[in-house]
Amino acid sequence: MLAAIDDEQYAALQEALLHETLAAIDDEQYAALQEELRCGAEHLIFSSCIGGFKWDTGRFDAFETMLAILRARLDHPGVAPEKLASIDADLKAFMECREPGQAERSEPASYPGDLLCSWSMFDGVPEPCAACDSKSFAPGGMQCCGAADLASCARPWA
Repeated sequence: MLAAIDDEQYAALQEALLHETLAAIDDEQYAALQEELRCGAEHLIFSSCIGGFKWDTGRFDAFETMLAILRARLDHPGVAPEKLASIDADLKAFMECREPGQAERSEPASYPGDLLCSWSMFDGVPEPCAACDSKSFAPGGMQCCGAADLASCARPWA
């Protein structure tokens, strides 16, 4: 993230107060940061466990993010965590919500079908999570909603 800001600006922003930080970001950088926010938000929610928002597959959710970081740390022992994405192309792609080798992340133009149930009234998916809600947790996570057994709950991106 923060690809729209160079290293010198980033260092200066770390020392600034919040109002100074925000004032230093121009309109073009602000627009780029807003664009990156959708991807960043995916890394913060455990959607594969609790259900998704906005056509979420769970591919880049918090659980998968932890696994991607742990894999990169194993592949590059001794590298500082903040430097991992700069030396590990797969982690960099993952953190940008794209597959390795894919130039840009792609978002579905319409409901693609093989997704997690959704808590968003804006998604318009046929099966809301409330239909699978058993005390706010579905065994095996929301990808298992309606599955005959946990072994048949394959990840949609696998």
